[in-house]
Amino acid sequence: MLIRLGAIMSLVLLLPACSTGQLVARGAAPLIDNGVTAMNRETDLGLAQASMPANLKMLEALLIADPDNMAYQLQAAMGFYGYTLAFVESANPERAAGLYRRARAHAL
Repeated sequence: MLIRLGAIMSLVLLLPACSTGQLVARGAAPLIDNGVTAMNRETDLGLAQASMPANLKMLEALLIADPDNMAYQLQAAMGFYGYTLAFVESANPERAAGLYRRARAHAL
């Protein structure tokens, strides 16, 4: 009983160190990895083009909750770069430059 009480007290003391947002963001990591895998397997380029902006914004939302998450930073950098190269650069070079800057900012 004392061991269980000690474990509970330890958890209560450690919880304030992580915000709820950080806990949710870190818990979403497997889903993000699966999403990247699904996107890499996508054969319908129209579907990929339509869905990538929402996925990129979701990554940025997760980074707001957990800004030091290097895995999310890397995914965001690769996502912005890939989206821009595949779907934006040839049609709109000016917009592409801004998106490449965002990709670079996530990479640094």
